[in-house]
Amino acid sequence: MQQPGTPASAVRGEDTLVRMVQDLQREVRELKAANPFAPMGLFPKEGGLDVNGFIHSLRASDGSLSLSMDSTADAFIAYDAGGNAMARIGKMAYANPGVYGIEVNYNGGWLQVGGGNVDWGNISNKPASFTPSSHTHAGSQVTSQVSSAAQADGSSYGFNNTVAGTTFYALWVGNDGGYHFGRNTSSIRYKTNVREHYTDPANLMSLTPVIYDRLPEEVTLEDGTTSMTEGTLDEYGLIAEQVYQHFPELVTWYEGKIDGIRYDLLSVALLSVIQDQEKRLNALERMAETAQAVQAQTGSKYAPPVRKTPVPNAVPRAITPVEDPLPFEIQPQP
Repeated sequence: MQQPGTPASAVRGEDTLVRMVQDLQREVRELKAANPFAPMGLFPKEGGLDVNGFIHSLRASDGSLSLSMDSTADAFIAYDAGGNAMARIGKMAYANPGVYGIEVNYNGGWLQVGGGNVDWGNISNKPASFTPSSHTHAGSQVTSQVSSAAQADGSSYGFNNTVAGTTFYALWVGNDGGYHFGRNTSSIRYKTNVREHYTDPANLMSLTPVIYDRLPEEVTLEDGTTSMTEGTLDEYGLIAEQVYQHFPELVTWYEGKIDGIRYDLLSVALLSVIQDQEKRLNALERMAETAQAVQAQTGSKYAPPVRKTPVPNAVPRAITPVEDPLPFEIQPQP
């Protein structure tokens, strides 16, 4: 500390410190102005360095490279934590080389952002065997179904088109758990325990053909809403509950309730009726022949009465009719 009346040069230590600080300040100013790193292309920049036209910005968290500007490539480049280039702004080098825009690295391939209609040849990382105009997929490649597949109602193709060929089958749906489509077969190759079956003609004669109207049905539209559809009018057929009373084997069931009729088997049931009628006609013909022979021998105008012998059934009746009252009333034909 300088004492009153004492020359400044007499306090050598403090004066020396002041001069040292002033010298350091001057050297710092000169160093900043001269930049001895300039010959190496290094220039200070807040948060990074400008190196020969490249600006590198480092992450504050770990010091890794996050952004660079390459003046020679006319592009800003962003990097992920692993140092991989993930986006470029400026002159593109991958998605559309030489064109200015934005490109991003997605799943190992570069894509142009906002490129509009991109030419197929400029899309990177596309499957080599895939063509957008025409391609097929094997059924084994379909591993799941859409939510509406369980409600599929079929195709209009079968309704609007005829078929060609030499063999035709009606389409059947089985209740085997998968509700698979298939053909109805009748070869002995698919059968066992085959037994003769007799149909009582009286049962067939008890069925009443009717004309009826279908009830309206609720259908689900494509937008998820529902609508009532008018049922078909003036259909011709039989009532399954009545058929069950006489031919239970011709009735189909759904969820424990009588549901439909195997109309295709009615023709099989008719065979027994036709065979029975054939036996009766043969018996009547024999009776007529006997009467004619007696008349010829006696010369009588009238033949003696011939006792009618019932035609025995060759096979016993297999189905006993169920005579429960029907849950409906059939109106007489007007």
